[in-house]
Amino acid sequence: MKQQVQKHKLARDKKVSNQPALKVEDLRTYFFTREGVVRAVDGINFEIYPNEAFGLVGESGCGKSMTALSILRLVPPPGKIMGGKVYLRDHNLMASDYDEICSLRGNRISIVFQDPMTYLNPVFRIGDQIAEGLLIHQNISREEAWKRSVELMESVRIVDAADRAKDYPFQFSGGMRQRVMIAMAIANDPELIILDEPTTALDVTIQAQIMDLVRDIQGEHGMGVLLITHDLGVVADLCQRVAVMYAGKIVELAKIEPLFETPRHPYTIGLFNSLPRLDQRRSRLTTIEGQPPNLARLPKGCSFAIRCSVARPDCISTPQELREVDPGHWVRCWLVE
Repeated sequence: MKQQVQKHKLARDKKVSNQPALKVEDLRTYFFTREGVVRAVDGINFEIYPNEAFGLVGESGCGKSMTALSILRLVPPPGKIMGGKVYLRDHNLMASDYDEICSLRGNRISIVFQDPMTYLNPVFRIGDQIAEGLLIHQNISREEAWKRSVELMESVRIVDAADRAKDYPFQFSGGMRQRVMIAMAIANDPELIILDEPTTALDVTIQAQIMDLVRDIQGEHGMGVLLITHDLGVVADLCQRVAVMYAGKIVELAKIEPLFETPRHPYTIGLFNSLPRLDQRRSRLTTIEGQPPNLARLPKGCSFAIRCSVARPDCISTPQELREVDPGHWVRCWLVE
């Protein structure tokens, strides 16, 4: 894993603007259920800069995808955004009305979802579906939009794009459909693109191709990227900084090299210890014992304390804030000095 981080270090060390493309402040999204209030996103903070890829990682149910939906104001009921601010440049998305947020989605901020077949309309041609976003946000003719759709398909390396634009989603492979989703996302040259588990259902070879494509597109357009994934290898391949989420909170945030070389939070350490290593002989993989907590019945202190092998009494009883333990390295843990 460390070799993979070093391999792509030069590709990631690009000049980053000082003004964030996206700034998230104390974002909180709760679901009101019969069982209680589920704190799916519970006061998270981070920034993403132009030309930067920022990773958001954690196990299923930790709040990664709900963070993306909250940023875009797409939280399904009974969920509700309870507080916080999300700035796209100087525009607070949480204060935007319905028309404003619709004008921003797919234009200044875009998302690529995990399963493209769920979001592509099976009865419309691929070219028409890409053109739709162009017609909504740009003052161009349908003929111009179709021509631009073909160009976008070519930019994401779809062969024979002029002919394939006339095809339907079922005629594309999983990797090709994901390329179509990326073409739709970059159509209006957004300032930020969100990738929500973009390679989960793809084989390793196709995953690498998609990540190479994202890296090339980001270098060409200079956009910020929010990569949501549980795959630490994909994060090492693309991102400059990464935040680790657990039970709706960020428990560690750092640049990619220090996080991979010296993780500080017990949960992050557990994630790395559970990965297979070619340079180490182990009879079995290390696991993190126990289950994630019920988000409707979170403990008073650290949410990871019940699974943590080094927890002490104050970990269970007293909440800990995210604090900077090294320059740019933030950790939510009592045990880190």
